Parts: sequence; structure tokens; C-alpha cells
Amino acid sequence: MARSRNWFPRNRAAQLMMWNIPASVLTELHARTSAAETALTEVQNEDIRTPVAAAQCREGFRVLEEGMRDIKKRYFYVPPLQESDLVSLGLKIH
Repeated sequence: MARSRNWFPRNRAAQLMMWNIPASVLTELHARTSAAETALTEVQNEDIRTPVAAAQCREGFRVLEEGMRDIKKRYFYVPPLQESDLVSLGLKIH
């Protein structure tokens, strides 16, 4: 019998875990999104818009984008490469 070239774990539960983003990561993303949304609301309000508010908005979106890129890379683009990640996903280390 030929060895499978499929890199997915055989166990269905392990397959689901492979794409499960930890709650702590989602909580952090939500916090970053809320902060960016608040900063954007302030900078869009002409009554309270200041250079400081504009700088805070830029920083809020920089932090949000950084987090979004990390999630994309870590969970959707690049499979985990550390041994502990592979083991936690039910994959065998070669």
C-alpha cells in the first residue's frame, strides 16, 4: 500500500483542531479591532479631531493590521512549524 501524501491528521477531531484559532488570539483581535474603531470614530468627529487623535488612529490601525497579518500567516497561510505545534495538532514529527 502506498503511503498517503495527505498532510492532514487522520482523526477528524484533530483536523478540526488544526484550524481552531485559540480564544485568546480572537480576544486580542477583538480588543485591537475595538481600539481601532474607537480611534477612527474620534478622528472622524470634527469636534474632537486633533493631531493626537489622528496619530492614535494611525497607531490603532497599525496594531490591528499587525495582528490580522499574524493570524493570516499563523493560522491560514503557513502551517505551524514548531514541534510543539505539530504535536498539538496530532501530526507526527519526522
